[in-house]
Amino acid sequence: MVRLPEPGRRAVLVEPQPAIAAKLRKFVEPYKSRVNVVEAAACPKDSAEPLTFYALSNTINPKTGRIGNTHKHLPFWASQVASFDRSHIERANAWTMAMAGVNLTDYIEEVKVPCYSLETLARMNHIGPGADDLALLSVDAEGLDLSILMAANLGSIQPAVLVFEVKHRQSVSGKCDVYKKLAQAGYECACAHTENAECLRQDVARMFSCMLPGYGCLAPCDW
Repeated sequence: MVRLPEPGRRAVLVEPQPAIAAKLRKFVEPYKSRVNVVEAAACPKDSAEPLTFYALSNTINPKTGRIGNTHKHLPFWASQVASFDRSHIERANAWTMAMAGVNLTDYIEEVKVPCYSLETLARMNHIGPGADDLALLSVDAEGLDLSILMAANLGSIQPAVLVFEVKHRQSVSGKCDVYKKLAQAGYECACAHTENAECLRQDVARMFSCMLPGYGCLAPCDW
């Protein structure tokens, strides 16, 4: 959980898993006037009907209230591998079978979730140019990140800082396409590590260039 926004700022948390969305709402209850939890998934485009989402069942421990590790031997990150792609959980299963002898596929459940594009989510929450400026957009969609960004109209959102995941079998060519799109949209990206990429809008990057020399050092296809 990130630090709650400073006074005058708002936060929108998008979470497709009902149990975890409920947990988030409870956590931010004291700040509900400034923090909105949207029980939905971010997708490349809006879906007229809820889509099938795969998650691990009962991933909130009723005794501790903690997310993950409900089942005795279920890894603590169990709630973090939910995806529209069932094979994403099945790939994680190879590790748990080898390390803990736990078959994650025994706990997979299908959930129907609403699916919205970034533009729709921003519009629903009055975010973007002409409304509230978007300071930070963080995308962690378990393999769908690049598709979401490639489909997004960044000009209608214009986050000052953009963070997204680049692991989980996302292709090198897909990463190149996203970096090219971001460069064309006026973003400078830091040298990404194995999990996430961090990009700054150029006006923001100029402000921090003296403190963050890594920004601008990553060419679109330097992978």
